[in-house]
Amino acid sequence: MMKRKQGNRIDIFWKQFFEKTHKSGILKYPNTAKIIKASLSLSYGNADIERWFSVSGKVLTDERVSMSERTLNAVLSVKDALKQYKQKNLLSMARAAHRGFDKYLDEQIRQRDLEVNRKIKEEKIKVKQAKSKQEL
Repeated sequence: MMKRKQGNRIDIFWKQFFEKTHKSGILKYPNTAKIIKASLSLSYGNADIERWFSVSGKVLTDERVSMSERTLNAVLSVKDALKQYKQKNLLSMARAAHRGFDKYLDEQIRQRDLEVNRKIKEEKIKVKQAKSKQEL
């Protein structure tokens, strides 16, 4: 059996193991290789799946319920990548930027509403002035 040196990658170890042959060129462990490959491909539990459902439930809020599957997958992928690389600072900066952008949008809506209300008032004043001129 091959000895696994400290620091060797496990995938390289298994690749070398699967490629071992007899002097005749026939694979030494064809059945073992199949069993190991099959067992490595099995899920070891539902925890990951349940975690994804939980995270996607937090992402799909009432305001975001119309989010497309593609967008949801993109959001989840970014969240997962940020967590995987332990970029908590980056994640909190992204959240802060998002909150700032939301505030900016709210302010833009407020300004637009004020402008619309101002124009409505001006229009009412013009209508009143026109009526008073007609009465004279």
